[in-house]
Amino acid sequence: SEKIRRHGDVFRSNETATRYSLIDPVLSALGWDLSDTSQVRPEFPLGGRNRVADYAMLHETERPQFFVEAKNLDTPINKDSSAVEQEINYTIRSDCEYVVITNGDTWEAYRPRASGDLHERRTTAFRITDEDRRNTVMGMLWLWRWRWESAVPVDLPVVDVPNVSSGHRTSTPHFENTTQTPRPVIWPDPRPRSLIADPPPRSRTEVAPVSTGTALSEFTDASGQVPPQTMKFPGGVTKPLGKWNRFQIAAVEWLVESGKLNEADCPLTSPRGTHLVHTSPLKQDGKSFTAPMPKNQYWIDGHASAGYHVTRTRDILIAADVDPATVFVV
Repeated sequence: SEKIRRHGDVFRSNETATRYSLIDPVLSALGWDLSDTSQVRPEFPLGGRNRVADYAMLHETERPQFFVEAKNLDTPINKDSSAVEQEINYTIRSDCEYVVITNGDTWEAYRPRASGDLHERRTTAFRITDEDRRNTVMGMLWLWRWRWESAVPVDLPVVDVPNVSSGHRTSTPHFENTTQTPRPVIWPDPRPRSLIADPPPRSRTEVAPVSTGTALSEFTDASGQVPPQTMKFPGGVTKPLGKWNRFQIAAVEWLVESGKLNEADCPLTSPRGTHLVHTSPLKQDGKSFTAPMPKNQYWIDGHASAGYHVTRTRDILIAADVDPATVFVV
């Protein structure tokens, strides 16, 4: 905030200065090592007419989890901005679910391929100079690297950020629906995952009424789609999704908690002999999983496309004698 106050004239006319002085420090503070190209890839090619994303924030598999597009401070960033619409059009054909657009002060995240207008596709928004620091911190948590690298979802309130223009102080952002209490935030364990033992049973398992949704046995339209938000198991137990790699994780969590999977069942294999769940991150040929993901004492291979995550989840359930037709996604 102090940099913007003192040097706003520089940032309003110089995108490079905005990146170095305002955007890079925020990303670094939130756990992204900008010098490590396995985490952050600058000038990431989008394909077509030499389009590139300013930053690609990568998963362990080096697949972009979200893009960050930088503008100078003078560029309005909001759901009615032509700059936002332009960046969404650039990234909509990429294999990346989210794009963050920022002028160093205002930060907004969108799902380019989601349905609805820009307002409905926006997932979070915050402003560094917001007088309400809670709004800023809540919004920044969406970018926190630990949140992206862990399986623990963080539900964050969406705030409305008005236009930010040169020489104009805007009002404090507010919750879009002021008649409702903001959703509670589920705070992740801040320790490195290597130091976290078995998580307590409250691993976001909920017994709650949800719509029936689509049976996993019938769910085939995955590529290029927005992931479902919930997986519902027999007995009404639900698990959060929101990411394609959460499909396998949710299934393994439920199988373990319901006593349908234990170490003696491993390796759990598909009809083709593929190791689906194992007590060590090893394939049937003894080689390591391409992108091993630990879940308690069990391992799954997280290297997969959206459709393959769904197929593997069905295979895991079938191998554990659970009919995918009894599991629903919403």
